[in-house]
Amino acid sequence: MYRLTSALLAGLGGPTALDLPDVSLDTGLSSLIGMVFTAAGSLAVVFLLIGAVKYTLSGGDPSGLRSAKDTILYAIIGLIVTLLAFGIVTFVSTRIS
Repeated sequence: MYRLTSALLAGLGGPTALDLPDVSLDTGLSSLIGMVFTAAGSLAVVFLLIGAVKYTLSGGDPSGLRSAKDTILYAIIGLIVTLLAFGIVTFVSTRIS
């Protein structure tokens, strides 16, 4: 399938002649990984903010406070896991290439 696609694109003048980005597996994969980690980090920050709002609006209710603290804790754990995973993937990818 890859050869067929490459042959078709070569016959048409390549991807740049069709105004398509010239993306290799390395750049495409690194872009995808970057987008995944950006989305995961953004979600962790959003849940951190949700936990902060829940904490503020709990009004001293013990179950509401506990729920808000759990949300904040899990968001921080998610952010730490995301950062560690990003560091590991970056470390491994620089060693491979």
